[in-house]
Amino acid sequence: MTDAYDPGLRRLALALAPKELRARSGVYVGVGGPSYETPAECRLLRRLGADAVGMSTVSETSAARHLGLRVLGLSLITNSAPGDEDD
Repeated sequence: MTDAYDPGLRRLALALAPKELRARSGVYVGVGGPSYETPAECRLLRRLGADAVGMSTVSETSAARHLGLRVLGLSLITNSAPGDEDD
């Protein structure tokens, strides 16, 4: 699926976010889980353009788009991937 997230909602969210929140847009990759990614998988996903990886959001987004809904995805990064501790 391309253009899963509504560009207008994305622009609005970024415009309204307080500066101290450090909000930014990026590429979210959904994985099946239930375990975290290995360091090798993290390196591969980073090379493929991933900014964030998680085990949710993708199926919900797909269902919402199937229903014709506008979608905005928000992620709160709670842990760094191996090798990304300084990011």
